[in-house]
Amino acid sequence: MVATSLYINLYLRSIPQNHQYTGRLEAANFTVFGVAVEKTRILVALLSLAVMAAAHMLLTRTRLGLYIRAVAQDSRALALVGVDPVKVKLWTTIISTVFATVAGVLYIIYTKSVTLDAEIDIAPLDFIVVVLGGLGNIIGTFLGGIILGVIYQLIFSTTGQQALALAAAFIILIVMLVVRPQGLFGEKT
Repeated sequence: MVATSLYINLYLRSIPQNHQYTGRLEAANFTVFGVAVEKTRILVALLSLAVMAAAHMLLTRTRLGLYIRAVAQDSRALALVGVDPVKVKLWTTIISTVFATVAGVLYIIYTKSVTLDAEIDIAPLDFIVVVLGGLGNIIGTFLGGIILGVIYQLIFSTTGQQALALAAAFIILIVMLVVRPQGLFGEKT
């Protein structure tokens, strides 16, 4: 499985990269308090909020969400009450794949480009956002993303160096792990 994944990755990297997305979503800008805002950015923000709300509702208000949280805590205990943890893990994988696909599509719409190595820039920040917000806390992860995004963008805008902004993000991660390892909105265990 890993060898196949590596082969596909190597093959895809041989294809010309950085395809620009030029779809019908590139509409005119509108002005809010003197600031030009693209309609696609608003669309991505609203869809992101809807996806986050759907994930939160799924995990907190449905039986499947209860089972997912139970598997994360103790899959043997879940099996003792008659729920197959393997099926719950299968559904968790399917649902997380759907959410990841939606996030990828929203990222493409937001950046208007497709590159095969986009994960190099995104993955470390995603990890930091989850740790900052608190593992298992969707609202905390959302707020952690906003906090890190604002800090990252302020540093990048003032210095013009992405490496410095990424270094600041990792410094935030280290400080968070030392001061509050459960994250800003995580619960102590």
